[in-house]
Order: sequence, then C-alpha cells, then structure tokens
Amino acid sequence: MGRLEKEFQELRDGKQGTFSINSTIKKGLFRSPDHETELFLPLEILTRLPVKSLLRCKSVCKLWKTILEERFFIEEHRNLSEMVYEYRDEMTNETGDNEEVFECKCVLDGLLLERNNLTGKYRIRNPATKKILNLPDPGEHTVLYVQMFYVPKTGHYKLVNIYCQNGTEHGGCGVLSLIGTDLKWRALNIPSLYDLGFKRQRTFYINIRQMFYFIRICEAGFGEESEIVCLDVGSECYVNVKIPQAFFSGGIYDIHAFYWEDKLSLGGLVEQELHVWILEDYKNQKWAERKIIIPLLFLSEYPNKTDICPSSYCEGYERGFLWFISDDEDHIAYHIESQSVHVLNKLPEGKKNLYYMEPSLVNLEGFQPIIKKPKKKQLPLRFSLGWSVISILSSILFVFFLFHLNVSVLSSKS
Repeated sequence: MGRLEKEFQELRDGKQGTFSINSTIKKGLFRSPDHETELFLPLEILTRLPVKSLLRCKSVCKLWKTILEERFFIEEHRNLSEMVYEYRDEMTNETGDNEEVFECKCVLDGLLLERNNLTGKYRIRNPATKKILNLPDPGEHTVLYVQMFYVPKTGHYKLVNIYCQNGTEHGGCGVLSLIGTDLKWRALNIPSLYDLGFKRQRTFYINIRQMFYFIRICEAGFGEESEIVCLDVGSECYVNVKIPQAFFSGGIYDIHAFYWEDKLSLGGLVEQELHVWILEDYKNQKWAERKIIIPLLFLSEYPNKTDICPSSYCEGYERGFLWFISDDEDHIAYHIESQSVHVLNKLPEGKKNLYYMEPSLVNLEGFQPIIKKPKKKQLPLRFSLGWSVISILSSILFVFFLFHLNVSVLSSKS
C-alpha cells in the first residue's frame, strides 16, 4: 500500500491522518469504494507530472485544485521529483535575475530564501511556480544567520534570524511567522544571545526539522560560556544546553555540528578519526554516555581537515552512510561498515553551486508572480557595425555642411 493510499484509507476509516481535508472534498473523493480505487491511479499519475503541468491541472475542477494544494500531495510530488541543480560561473557574482544579485540563504520544500546583496532585503522565491514573496526589513541589525522552517502543527512557515546590533556585540533572535499579509518580525527573549562577543568565541548553527540549534564555543576553551541554544521554532521555547569541557581537544575549529538520526551531534576530527557526541535529550540536557569513534581512512586525500566536514548520518550505525561536504561542495557518502567512499554531486569545472532542490507546488499567502524587466533587443553584429559607420559618416557630412555654409556666408559678405 502506497503512501497516498494509506492517507486516503485513514481518512475513509475516520482516523486521524497527517493532513486535513474538508467534508465536501471528502464526499467527492469517496462516493463509493470503486470510485476510491479509480482515484488512486490519476493521483499516482499527477504526482509524476512537472509543476508547470500541475498548475494547469488546477483549472480542471475544484476537486483537483483542492487535492493539488493539500500538503500530503505537495510532499509526495516533491519526493518523486528529480533534483534541480543551479550553477553559475565561478568568476562571476550575478545570477541573471533582473540584473540584481541574490544570494540563496536557505532551501526548504522547494522554496528559496534569498537576500538581495544590493539592498539587503530578503524574499522567498519558488523557482518552479515563478512566484516571490518580499519580506519585511528585519530592522537596523546585522543579520548573522537566517533560516526557514515548516511547522506541521500549524501548517505555516516561520523564519528565524540571529542578529547583532550595528556597531555593537549585543545580539538577539527574531521570528517571522508567514501568516496573513501583515508580516512583522518579533523579538524572542533569549538572554544568552544578548552578548554574542564574536571576538572571543566561535558561533555556528544547524537545523533539524523544526529545531534551531545555535552553538557558541569559547575561543580559550570549554567553559560556562560554551553552550547550545536549542530553540523549538513551533512553540518558540528554548533550552540552554552546556557543552562539557571534556568533549574536545585540539582547538575549536575541529568542531562540527551535524544531525545523527534526527538528533544533534557534535563531532571533532582527530587525525583520521571522527569523534562524535550525541545530544540524546536536549530538554533534560542529556548527552550520550559514550562517544562514537569512526575511522576515516579517506581523510588522507584531504590534508587540511578544514576542507571537509560531516553533515548527516541517518540509517543506523551498522548499515548507514555518513555524509560529508567538502569546500568544493562535493557530497561524500562514507559507508561506515565497508569503509567505501562515494563522491556525489561533483560540480562542473569552472562552476559554483547556487542551490539544489526538488521542484515544489508550495504556495504562500501573498505570493506574487515574478515580473521580468523587458530585455533590450540587441541587433546582430553586422547591423551594429553598419549603424556605427552610418552615424560616423552622417556626423562628418553634417560638419562639412556647416563648414561649407559658413564659407558661403563669409564670401557673400565680402
């Protein structure tokens, strides 16, 4: 039984499913058992169509429109879509979007959170549907980190930023809920972020589902200031977790944050080994009793350990892969049991990765179609040269005419 079939079966049996659908549509879906069976085939076909075709399918009837806008269908379609990679030339900075420079800060559910490097403003863009949502200014702050989250309980998206007040080391955290059209940033009261002190510590972050982990580590070593701010974006509640001093040695830049089976973990590269500590329960500040040591023989190909960092581990310790990302943005899959290495998503020569994502039907309230500025038509080279020659000859003839006219006037006066 496929995922779609399970979802509809739960609704038909009156169970609590992972999505909600109104009674009118429910009656339209399940007029009879035969109709239910007949509906699965077109749904399976629809999940494999490109976004452009699905946007047209919304005009077929109200039933199709509602189904295509349901969260379960959007997720199923996105999971079956092929990954899209967007590159640019390594020596240029332009994305070709209205001659403005946009930097991608986050990718989530086929949505891009982008910053305009010319104006400093943020926007959310869906490249598949070609729509954008301009976001309000976060205020007179220097935004250090900004990320986007989906909250299943409410069915809405939220943005979280960590900022520093201009000219000071005083910081804070802001939240933007994408509900309605009157969007405003709200400040969260997290005292541990008031004094970020970037000259004395290193900070970084990681997202795991709807959890935002902000890690701050002292430059001089691990003490009381070394901690993790664990923010549940859905409830907007946070917990400060201390980092024990005995965890690491060898300098703060050996530390990486990544997720280990949906839990936060901190890892340190020691020679050709990865030492991992897992945060088992952030609410009770409980770390794993023992660290995990993983031999990484392939690290000999990366003499500088800062060129590579772990990103995730998901499928059980014996059978799973440990993923790494290199400075060249190569994705490296390391199978722990067999110690085999697979390099994926290798960039074309001379190219830099802008983003990669699955096309999505996600539509946010307030989305507007992207209005492209009309490009000036450029004449072929031969016509351009021809017009240049004609312009030069015309200027010469005009000057000659004025000179001849002036000589004629002087001769008539004499």
